[in-house]
Amino acid sequence: MREVTCDDLRRELRTSEWRAWTRETLGDLRSSNEGRQYMRFRKGAMKRLKEEVVPTLQFVERQFPHLDLLVSFPATDQHGSPDALIRVPDSRDQVPVQVTCDWTYEDEQRLRKVDRDGYSIGRMYTLEEIIVEISTIIADRLAAKTAHGGYAPSTWLLVHINDERWPPEALADILTAAKAAAASSPFAATFLVGSSDEKRICALLDGVPVI
Repeated sequence: MREVTCDDLRRELRTSEWRAWTRETLGDLRSSNEGRQYMRFRKGAMKRLKEEVVPTLQFVERQFPHLDLLVSFPATDQHGSPDALIRVPDSRDQVPVQVTCDWTYEDEQRLRKVDRDGYSIGRMYTLEEIIVEISTIIADRLAAKTAHGGYAPSTWLLVHINDERWPPEALADILTAAKAAAASSPFAATFLVGSSDEKRICALLDGVPVI
């Protein structure tokens, strides 16, 4: 099993090249139990691949479907450092991108328990509860990123959220709430990006994206 490194992520590649590399890398890891455990629980570059690389690729493919953008991932914890840098091939100007996900410490502990015990206890939600819960998660992630500060004025923010189990009828209300929460965002542009390749959610919540 080949582990993912920060040097892998720091390369500048076209979106199509990143997608091919990511597909091959994740496919190899999923092919063994050791690889699946590594994907689930390893920190560092593997965590960045899941929480920075994949969301950014989903975003650029949906927002700029006709542009094979150049993308790199600084993979550093330096305050204010972007999670990704994107640019069009004929320009030197890079757009810094921050990514925030709806994955919490409690989610990770729950995943470890499921992995250890082999089951998970869930509950049924009403449509209204789903809308409120997801809207709250988005608002909380926006507030946390805003409070963190230190970003370049040209930075874009991607709020990446697991939308695979959303009922379609919840989307309109969730977007309305998310746009209201992003109205005071300090970022040059703020987007909501869904994890599902079927729904392909990529919505501008606030700002004017220029690339």
